[in-house]
Amino acid sequence: LVSEPYLRMTAKLMKRLNIAVEWNMPYIYIPPNSMPTQIDQYTIESDWSSASYWYAMSAALPDLSIRLKHLYPNSLQGDSILAQMYKNFGVHTQHPEPDTVDIKAGGTSTCAISFDLLSCPDIAQTLAVSCVLLRRSVQIKGLQTLRIKETDRLQALETELSKLGVVVSTTDDTLFITHIPDQLTPNVVIDTYDDHRMAMAFAPLATEIPITINDPMVVQKSYPDFWKDMKKCIILN
Repeated sequence: LVSEPYLRMTAKLMKRLNIAVEWNMPYIYIPPNSMPTQIDQYTIESDWSSASYWYAMSAALPDLSIRLKHLYPNSLQGDSILAQMYKNFGVHTQHPEPDTVDIKAGGTSTCAISFDLLSCPDIAQTLAVSCVLLRRSVQIKGLQTLRIKETDRLQALETELSKLGVVVSTTDDTLFITHIPDQLTPNVVIDTYDDHRMAMAFAPLATEIPITINDPMVVQKSYPDFWKDMKKCIILN
């Protein structure tokens, strides 16, 4: 089963809304006439997938402190695992308030040589670019669904990272980054393939080298204010 966290999130959210639901992996069963007579008010959490780009910025700019609102430590979202993953890059997460995340680098970067993203493939592009910026060779597996996203994200990663001088290869479900030059090739043009995550994942490269990102407004799909927030982040740094 792939994308299990999305099924688990659906079932848990329904329970929070007092809807009768049975979760028996990989099935969700909803008995007839199970809707409650009243549903309590519920605040929709912010998107942990979009938060990944600010974890990447924090890893690239250790002096930068970032605060994100409406993200919870007990999140139902599978991509919230990125808070644990980015500890490998020396990035730490604190919750000064129940709905607030503070991100700050400063620990030792001991990036693992392998990640399995079967349960959170949407953060693969972000993680790959972070490894490049921190000069960490890596094997990222569990990516078979990336072949059928907005674009073939595995092939897109291989093509665009290669432009920077990175030695990268892919299989059906795994990305290998085996060599990263001390000096990344500057002034490359990153193609986004009509994929919002390609644009946002590669943006942190601008902290090190000048780059051009084609079709930057592709971010409208999930994060229309991304470039505005990115500009504030760079100015503050």
